[in-house]
Amino acid sequence: MSQRSTPSVIIIGAGLSGLTTAHALKAKGINATIIDGASQIAEPWRARHQQLKLNIYRTFADLPGLPMDRQHGDFVPRDAVLDHLETFARQLDLPIQFETEVQQLSRYGLHSHPDGGGTRLERDGISPALDGGFVAAVKRGQMQMVGETIGFETDSVRLRDGASIRPDIVICATGYRSGLETWFADLDVLDQDGHPYYGAGEADPDHPGLWFTGYKATLTGFFDAAIVAAQRIADGVVLQQPKLDQPSIDHSFKITSPAASNVKTS
Repeated sequence: MSQRSTPSVIIIGAGLSGLTTAHALKAKGINATIIDGASQIAEPWRARHQQLKLNIYRTFADLPGLPMDRQHGDFVPRDAVLDHLETFARQLDLPIQFETEVQQLSRYGLHSHPDGGGTRLERDGISPALDGGFVAAVKRGQMQMVGETIGFETDSVRLRDGASIRPDIVICATGYRSGLETWFADLDVLDQDGHPYYGAGEADPDHPGLWFTGYKATLTGFFDAAIVAAQRIADGVVLQQPKLDQPSIDHSFKITSPAASNVKTS
């Protein structure tokens, strides 16, 4: 691949931490691609009780450039939080790749499912549509598809098909439950509870290019923590750019689901 002026960044997790990280990177001139296994943003919030309210004061739920509406009171209800995040995602104007069915792209490393798109939509709720511009980006070679991630080595990512890749940047944002043990069992990056030692956007001196966000709250709540972590990651990516090697990716690698890509975020 040719030399790039900016690193390629994939953020898995279209929730609070993933969106704020994408915003901070975009402010630095780095447009990330956001990937989420759900069918819409902030899926964990939707599973919470309808009567839930944030236990932080309204102003601590402000997002960059988007203050929380005062009409929701001092402690914001769940549905208002969802509206807030959806508005933020729209204003972000970056590609978010939800669970999709890819068809007729086998020559680019993507294969169609044996069942038809209509069948899977009715049976599984999986839409056959792709985000605008995704197919064109794949055809132009701007996006390299690889297999499902099953683990991490010191400087590479292991895929289920036995291959491995060395991405420029890995950002993990999996929300309140880490689910990271199977991914990072061989690396000394998690504590005994499965949470990252550097869980709020801090640079890991032993693993440059790997950042976690969404795993450490502050007294001002997860919204404020996500914004702080996002800025740390964006600053770290910019500082690290001259040190990033050109990506080493085998173009024969394939992926069967965009939601099972080579990095994971919160």
